[in-house]
Amino acid sequence: MPTRTTIATLKLCLKLVGGVTKRGTVWCDQPNQVLARNYIPLRLFAPEDEDSWSAWLVDATGGDTSAQLELQPLILGLRARVAQFNLPFLALPVGASEAVVLNVFVKMNTRSVPLTAFDIIVARVEGETGESLHDLVAALDDRYRTSSVT
Repeated sequence: MPTRTTIATLKLCLKLVGGVTKRGTVWCDQPNQVLARNYIPLRLFAPEDEDSWSAWLVDATGGDTSAQLELQPLILGLRARVAQFNLPFLALPVGASEAVVLNVFVKMNTRSVPLTAFDIIVARVEGETGESLHDLVAALDDRYRTSSVT
């Protein structure tokens, strides 16, 4: 059981799902490993899911009742806070095909501006690499400018 100096030190763990190969996030599937890193999965705060948080808590604490009693008010408090907000989201099944995910991405465009081919390619590249394409381009620009000046 991890040492916790304060309950407030717990953070949210956002697990990426889909057809993406897991790179260094295998521990996100193991509740005890997630808790050992002082994280709580974001999925536990979904207001419509009343039961999974308690099952996760039992798994994460290895059945340690005192740890469960310590963490339960935190999780319930965060669930209540999240439930106050209208956060639109769409959960796709883990096995959703790339075509389905891309179609949903296009249809859920919140800017009300038609997506360009560039927007779609950027989304696909960022999904595959797990990095911001704009940040990578900026890093290359900085590197090129630095090497051309010297």
